[in-house]
Amino acid sequence: MGSPSGPPLHPEGKVSPTLTIPASVRTPAAQYVRMSTEEQRYSIENQKQAIRRDADQHGFEVARTYEDVGKAVSFSVNEKG
Repeated sequence: MGSPSGPPLHPEGKVSPTLTIPASVRTPAAQYVRMSTEEQRYSIENQKQAIRRDADQHGFEVARTYEDVGKAVSFSVNEKG
């Protein structure tokens, strides 16, 4: 059972997690990953792995990656005149 314009589906309508979808059939997608602080729990590499895993499971091919490695800036204003 499958979709006429997409990858084969489970009866519930979900993409099979064990099915390998050829790259020629996958929909190109971009991923955006961001690291704003040193204390952030998920590194950019962890974010990329999670996005690629989800993309694979849903019939997408990560064709482009946008990375934002900027740090959050905090400062205080001196109130003295």
